[in-house]
Amino acid sequence: MRGLRVAIVSRDPDLRQAAARAFDAAPAHWVVTVHSDPPADADVIVRAPDVPGPGGVAFDPDDPAAVLDAVARSAARPRGRVALVVSACGGCGTTTLALHLAAALARRGARACVVESEAACGTVERLGLERPGLPDWSATSEDAGAGVDGCVIALPAGLRLLAAPAGGGSVAAALRAAAASSRAR
Repeated sequence: MRGLRVAIVSRDPDLRQAAARAFDAAPAHWVVTVHSDPPADADVIVRAPDVPGPGGVAFDPDDPAAVLDAVARSAARPRGRVALVVSACGGCGTTTLALHLAAALARRGARACVVESEAACGTVERLGLERPGLPDWSATSEDAGAGVDGCVIALPAGLRLLAAPAGGGSVAAALRAAAASSRAR
């Protein structure tokens, strides 16, 4: 079994030391390292109060023991994978492939969500839905901390859809908000 990689992130030496001490009682298979910036390869990031940013587990110097439970809960959540289906032009079957792939994953019990990049893709219409009144990813805001949970449309058989707004918008911002939302849980 591979060890759980836990990264403590702090720039303050006293906070770093307090956070590291909290992990003295951690399970032996946890590999705990200390960093001044969040590393890309950590399974769980523990942020001290001096390091702002979305996601990760917050370290509270007034309750250091709580961080172990928070890390264990965070590590127990299933990790997702992203399959990006793109094309250079319209009409070549990208939407069909993405929908079939997501439906196949959902049938196998995986949580699958199709993210429509723009309303012109026709994903909503292909699913037999009508766009007016549907939630879309325009309501996401990574700065305001509003994730995508309220924008996702649940469909039969476990499939979910994150529809594009009819008026356009930045799919990159929606994806960043979705990633921040999934790391915060």
